[in-house]
Amino acid sequence: MAPLTDDFRYIKDFGDIGINDVALVGGKNASLGEIVREVAPFGVRVPGGFAIIADGFRVFIDTATLRPKLENLPSASFAGQHNTFLNIHSVSQPLDAADKAGLARKVAPLDPMLCNKG
Repeated sequence: MAPLTDDFRYIKDFGDIGINDVALVGGKNASLGEIVREVAPFGVRVPGGFAIIADGFRVFIDTATLRPKLENLPSASFAGQHNTFLNIHSVSQPLDAADKAGLARKVAPLDPMLCNKG
């Protein structure tokens, strides 16, 4: 693996990115940058942060020879692979949402205590 350097070209401060940078840093990072840029000037306290740009991640996994390992993980998760449930406010709601989505039989074996609604 290459030694660490003071090269920060793959790092962008949230204050320097926004919604137009989705291709560069991904949707979540771009949204965080947009929040920092748009609401902080109104006095809303937003924690600082940074994003590693996509090219930086690619360089890292190639340098660390991780790409073949990552591509062959049968349990790896990819965008769009799993369901997302919003507005969950209690422990039983994820299970109720899974029931409605027909996923209960997949969820139940994962945590028998959570699935015991009694």
